[in-house]
Amino acid sequence: MFQGFGLGGFAEQASVELLKDIAQRWANRRKLDIAEKRLEGMTKAQAEATLPAITFDAIDVSFDAITDPEERRYFMNLPTSFVLPDEAVDRLRAVGGRLLRESRSYQNLLKQIAEGSAAQAPR
Repeated sequence: MFQGFGLGGFAEQASVELLKDIAQRWANRRKLDIAEKRLEGMTKAQAEATLPAITFDAIDVSFDAITDPEERRYFMNLPTSFVLPDEAVDRLRAVGGRLLRESRSYQNLLKQIAEGSAAQAPR
């Protein structure tokens, strides 16, 4: 995921662990809120319906996912700078969108969203 700042795998693992911690905190908060609503007299189903479940999805969009070796090399060798030629900026934006669209994790997320929207649509 992250290879910057010379940390490599450490930064990636720390980021994943941080996301897991945040997700667990949200889940625990939701359980507490449901318990409070149950104390107010709601059924479990009623309480859960008022507090939608929140999920977190990590989607890796990295240059490592670029299959063309020459294209991957181009992006891997770009300087980490706030000043890049216009062409490099355009290519970065284009490859970022492409990698996101090609990501299996992103496709799964879109599918979950679509299924959730279909389930909530009025009948």
